[in-house]
Amino acid sequence: MVSELKKNMLLKQTLGHFCVDASCATIVIGSTRDIFPALWFYVLYNFYAFCLQPFAGIVLDKFKKVQPKHYIISSFFLLLLGFIPYFNLWARILLIGIGNCLFHLGAGTVILTSAGKKMAPLGIFVSSGAVGLVVGSWLAFYPVWQSIFIFALMMLILLNFDVPQKITVKSAKIRWGLAWALCLCIAIRACMGFVSLTEFKKSPLIVLIITLGVFTGKSLGGILCDKWGIKKVVLFSTAFVMALFLFSFQNPYLWTIVQIIVNLSMPITLYLMYKSMPSCPAFSFGLAASFLTIGFLLAVWLEKFSLPPAYFLALFAINSVIILYSQKSLK
Repeated sequence: MVSELKKNMLLKQTLGHFCVDASCATIVIGSTRDIFPALWFYVLYNFYAFCLQPFAGIVLDKFKKVQPKHYIISSFFLLLLGFIPYFNLWARILLIGIGNCLFHLGAGTVILTSAGKKMAPLGIFVSSGAVGLVVGSWLAFYPVWQSIFIFALMMLILLNFDVPQKITVKSAKIRWGLAWALCLCIAIRACMGFVSLTEFKKSPLIVLIITLGVFTGKSLGGILCDKWGIKKVVLFSTAFVMALFLFSFQNPYLWTIVQIIVNLSMPITLYLMYKSMPSCPAFSFGLAASFLTIGFLLAVWLEKFSLPPAYFLALFAINSVIILYSQKSLK
């Protein structure tokens, strides 16, 4: 019975993740379509959505009256406000950014603490966000779909009143060195996803295929690790990326395979982050998410230099070494 409840919670939060990210993409793109440049709005949205997560995580860990359910339901209400027509754009970006932040923290912490020693739930939960962003971007200019997202958010409010009130917090020393090293891994993986290395034209279909590759990699990563262990999955993925990476820039299908393999490590880093700081699960999840923004900024900075592709292979090798070392240290 407990296992069935966990499965239902995982399904609900995974669907919620898709809907939240799709709604945010629809609101941001739909609101800024006639504004040039809209870069500041995107920067602010990402700051609110990701960089505030560690601070929101501290509140969730330290104040027992604040529960994941409060974060999750509040996030849906904030996103609903973001759909109000002719609403002030600066306020709209603030609302949906904080709404995204609260959902990731609330739902992510519930999945993280209920997964136990399993990584599959982590991979499945995070995987739906990438697809949501692409779908939401496509549907930003279709009011009928916005109505569907609004209805979905209203239904999710009703469905999330049964979220557990308490989260599992273990009393243990925080391994700060390992935590920061794992944050570097997350930044490297994000950088490899954002940096412009490909030479093929990215049509909407190709973007969808690559996004489904990211979705598949994140979903499979936890499942494979639960079956074969972290070490085998990391060694396998590293060897495959080394073999395919340099030949995938002109072929979108090979590049999709590379993205599948690179993203296998997503649930691994979340799991190891939690193990390195089990006394503050929400903060560990939020800290990991915040380094996605660091990876994006790193990619933007590296675009200024004419770096050989082998440079990014070296970064991925560093990523794998850190994960293997962290896994061995946390046994």
